[in-house]
Amino acid sequence: MSTENMHEATGAYVLDALSPAERAAFEEHLATCPDCAREVREFAATAALLGAAVSVEPPPGMRDEVLRRIREAPAAPGKDRGPAPDPDRAPGSPARHAARGGR
Repeated sequence: MSTENMHEATGAYVLDALSPAERAAFEEHLATCPDCAREVREFAATAALLGAAVSVEPPPGMRDEVLRRIREAPAAPGKDRGPAPDPDRAPGSPARHAARGGR
């Protein structure tokens, strides 16, 4: 790994995505580069926050309630919103996923 690439390796280092040789070379560089040391601390803090994030299942009926409110909300003056989108055709919807053969 070249010296100029060392400055681009901070994220990979924090996420443990460097090979053992790259990791050793980066740690050698890290001991003498306060900018990289600061960036590693910042990335590590961000990675810790992301790791602590939890996916929460929304309450039953929330999706339908949100879509109902969107359909019923008045359009802004001078704006034609057109018909509400079909929720079963939205990206990621279970119906669309099944219609595409699970792809």
